[in-house]
Amino acid sequence: MHFHSRFADRAARCLSGLLALAVWISSFGVPAARAAASALAKTAAPSAAPVSLSLPALSGRGSSALPGAALAPALPGGTLPSLAVLATPRVLAAEAAAPTRAAASPAAVSRKFPSPASRAAATAAAVPAVKPQETVRAGVAAAVARLEKAGSAPDAKGAILDGLYFGAAREGVNAADAVDGSGAPKRRADASLKKLAIGELVAAAARSERALDSRLAAVRVLEKVPGAEGRAALEEVAAANPEGGASDYEVHRAALRALDLVHGVLRSLRPISEAHRKAILTDLAAEKPEIVLSDYDRTLAGTKEEISPRMAAALAAVFAADVEIALLTDRPAQPRFKGDITIFQSLAPMSPAQKEKLTVLSDIGAKTSLFDRNGSAVLIEESRSEWTPAERRVLADASRALKARFAEQDFLGNTEVYESDSYERFLPRSLGDEEIAEAGRIVDGVLKEGGLSGTHIVARRPLGAGDVPYVRVSAIDKSAAASRVRRDIRSLERARDTLRWGGGARALRWVGKIFSRFPARPIAARNTLVLGDSFMPEAVAPGADALMAQGAPGARVIAVAAAASPRLDNVFVWPTAGEAASLEILGAVASMPAGEADKKAVAGLFAQRTIAITTYILTTIAFTAISVPVIGWVGYGAVMAVGSLAPIAVGPLNGWLVDKLSARNSMAINTAARVVLDLFPPVLVLLGLINTPMLIIASVANFWILSSVMTTEGAYIKRLAGKKYVGPVNSLLWMNYLVVQVVLALILGFGAVVGMVGPINAYFIAAAINALVILPLVWFTMPNHKPMEPARTDSPRPSASERAAKTRAALLELVKRYRVGLVLLAASILSFVFVWHSPVPVALALAYLVTRTDGAKQLWAGRGRDVGKREQELVERIRAMEADGKNGSDELKAAKSELERWKKSPRIAMLYIALGAMTLGPLQSFAIPRFTEAVTGLPMSSPESTLLFGQYLGALFFGSLIANAAQVRLPELKVPFFGRIAGQRFLQGLVALLAPVWVYTSLAPGSVLASLGAFAAAALLMTLAAKLTNRAWIRILGLGMAGLWLPFFAWGSSWLSPATAMFLTVILAGAVYGPSFVALKTIFEGGLQKNVLGKMIGVQGSLLNAARSVAIGGTAAIYGALNPAFPIFLAVLGGFYAAIGVAFWLAPRFFPGLPKTMLRPGEHQE
Repeated sequence: MHFHSRFADRAARCLSGLLALAVWISSFGVPAARAAASALAKTAAPSAAPVSLSLPALSGRGSSALPGAALAPALPGGTLPSLAVLATPRVLAAEAAAPTRAAASPAAVSRKFPSPASRAAATAAAVPAVKPQETVRAGVAAAVARLEKAGSAPDAKGAILDGLYFGAAREGVNAADAVDGSGAPKRRADASLKKLAIGELVAAAARSERALDSRLAAVRVLEKVPGAEGRAALEEVAAANPEGGASDYEVHRAALRALDLVHGVLRSLRPISEAHRKAILTDLAAEKPEIVLSDYDRTLAGTKEEISPRMAAALAAVFAADVEIALLTDRPAQPRFKGDITIFQSLAPMSPAQKEKLTVLSDIGAKTSLFDRNGSAVLIEESRSEWTPAERRVLADASRALKARFAEQDFLGNTEVYESDSYERFLPRSLGDEEIAEAGRIVDGVLKEGGLSGTHIVARRPLGAGDVPYVRVSAIDKSAAASRVRRDIRSLERARDTLRWGGGARALRWVGKIFSRFPARPIAARNTLVLGDSFMPEAVAPGADALMAQGAPGARVIAVAAAASPRLDNVFVWPTAGEAASLEILGAVASMPAGEADKKAVAGLFAQRTIAITTYILTTIAFTAISVPVIGWVGYGAVMAVGSLAPIAVGPLNGWLVDKLSARNSMAINTAARVVLDLFPPVLVLLGLINTPMLIIASVANFWILSSVMTTEGAYIKRLAGKKYVGPVNSLLWMNYLVVQVVLALILGFGAVVGMVGPINAYFIAAAINALVILPLVWFTMPNHKPMEPARTDSPRPSASERAAKTRAALLELVKRYRVGLVLLAASILSFVFVWHSPVPVALALAYLVTRTDGAKQLWAGRGRDVGKREQELVERIRAMEADGKNGSDELKAAKSELERWKKSPRIAMLYIALGAMTLGPLQSFAIPRFTEAVTGLPMSSPESTLLFGQYLGALFFGSLIANAAQVRLPELKVPFFGRIAGQRFLQGLVALLAPVWVYTSLAPGSVLASLGAFAAAALLMTLAAKLTNRAWIRILGLGMAGLWLPFFAWGSSWLSPATAMFLTVILAGAVYGPSFVALKTIFEGGLQKNVLGKMIGVQGSLLNAARSVAIGGTAAIYGALNPAFPIFLAVLGGFYAAIGVAFWLAPRFFPGLPKTMLRPGEHQE
């Protein structure tokens, strides 16, 4: 224990020293930056326009963060005690602590305060680090270049300086992009645009049909037009398309930004259009942010007003949607003077349950507070930054300068308020806006003269004309807190869990220390929503909420006060203001979008499916045990192949039933049919009717019901899980199938049950389970909502003779329409009976019939597709390029080619699913059971053979389970004290544990060492599998199945037994088949509309079974032609798989939605 403490302390000291060295080295860039900025400031003539003069600085202030802050117990009434700061053994990169400054000489006062933005950029885990020297030099150099172009226009120079000191030098971006952290370079204007007249450029920029890049290029050309003519052109572009969408708003922003940058005219962005508002609300509902950073006053409520019941309920609804909310406000946690209203007093109407997940960043973000289970606020973190005596003297000089210019103003018994890291002076109530701005400039000038820079100065009137204005100087701003709260959301969740369980200050420190070495979980800025009202420059500083946006560069920012600066990227002015606007926005975040998962139905689907798999294992092994002794292996292969023909014919019918019936009724009919069909084989045995025709009928019935189940489940996945969760639910259903197979067949040896109870009793058990367990589950969990049907007309019901005539006409039309396919089917049946006893021609004829159905034609033509966002973007891009006259360009051809591949992807995926079935079908239904009997030397009805057969099937699915567990991506689950953990981690842990259980109970009974090796091997395989993308899995499918050569080479060898080689082979086969099947199935189903999904899946199922039947029939024929069959049969089948592997290697070129590489890129934060 002591060793670890000493080690942690030494590591902390080393890290602290390295950080101090880094800060010292980076500070060499400060003097040059300060001198350049000072020189630039002198070039600007005095202007009435407000100028931001907040210099960046690179030194750091101390801060205490959890763990390490002394945490006081909650006090009633929403007040917080003053906290002392304890030393923390873990030095966060966020706070490179400097000692509290004592009395200093005047020279010491010139030390800079920390720039909150630069501190945030250097500390937040979710924000990339930037070298200070490079950012300062880049920003200053860019400003000098723009000043040279500005000439003698004071407004233009003022705007450039405002952009520089607003944050460009800190962030290393252009002044117009001060809050944009994307780093995306601006494109050069097209050469053709430079030749256009001004009117043509205005038209090109304002035309909504054009590509956005081209429109923005036109604006950049207009930037270079000097004088009133250029200004008028930009104003015309800025005013165009007020009812336009997102692209029009970006052009509007670019034009206003150019007016500000070039002509010194700063105007607010206009409110977004109604269509744009609806699009943003829809996007917020579908792609929810992980965290909402919101101001309080004039955003969630009126200034210093209590929160309304509606807003409290809205915040609680956002929490229920699993979205964090952090209130970032200037308001204090404790009263600063008599009559001061704290933020917690405004939140007092909220119930403890509504406050439970709320985070409050008060005092401009200096204090972070959560709520305990009684609803009382508890301070968990405080950023400490105190004025030194020398700095207080500079502030006193500023106070005297204000007093000399303006009369004193009393507000609640105070004329000014000093805090540890802020200063506030009240101004006369009668001052106008220009005089308030002048007060801010006076303070700024005094602070700079005294060497006190890097502060945030606000000069404003909080409410209407009758309210008391003020000037406030702060050592911090909202950017640091906005960055800090996103740095590690997991620590906040742990603190919240501790408070929920009744823990206090000591428990918080203890929990923080225990979990201090756990990795942080940052929230990327792109997953952040910022709400506020102050996004326009105020006097000598940017709006306070603009700085909040600066702490989350790349976040979506919404202004709810009818104004926002065009200098900010990704900010949108909402058409309504204040609480009403915030209620609408938060309501969208909290809402459940269309297509959200039906949790009860999905849970019921998994439950009944799990039990159904058990019955499927029983009947599969039992059918083999009944059939092989009667008709032999070649006959068994033919029976299995013929059985696969039934779903081919009735697949479209199954799809039609799905489109007509509700999920409950359709699945209940399937379950009832399974009960009847499970009783059919034992009845045949009891009646002594076991022969080839009867076994064919039983096989046909079994495959038909299996196809019906797969069709209904596949069609209802999108309806029950929603489009958003089609991929995860498909993966989980496949994983569910695999886990049950592995546990029952591989670990528990469930196959031996058939040998013990007998094949007949196994069928009776399956029938009872379906009738007494699965059917009630389906009935009470599946929704009974019918698919939408076209509106019925009130036409009179036809008579019986009319209906008979109509039926005859329909039958004649059916025969006429499918005459070629029916002739081929009849010929293939005759061939099967009299010439060649193979089901392959029958399967091909049925497949041809399916391709002539309306559903197949509709699928092949690309109709009934669910057009995705990427396709919509391509359509708009193609239209824009055609409108720009780019016909024949390579860019247009590439866009059209990609769009065409998107349209074809469902049908190509269907073909590859069928081709994949040609690999798994022969292996699972013929090669494995025949190999089992050959290895054991016992009939398939023996317990030894049924046990080994079941274990081989379990190994096949175990390989697929390992690969799928590594690939699947599931929603995060919140675990107390550990925070949010990806759902797949739990699944992967379960799979890794199954390997040692299998080895300990079956392969090497009682061997702990072998079990540990199996655990390590499974973990290693999952790690390797996680590196492969869906592109890689599809490519290697056939090549992995070709591993069937391994038992061929092991046959008769001493280095590896054939039985063990087959285990390795089927594990490999399962590993490559599972992920590729899930990927192809998701491509197919995800690209189809819900109302045609049943029909399309019916077609896909028919072709899959046709391919399966052809492959099984061909495999049985090859086996019958070989004498002796083993081991050469394994080599031939392996060669067949290798040939299919070539087609799969070329498959990704047909699916544009697949990743571009075969390996996943390394995980990283923004």
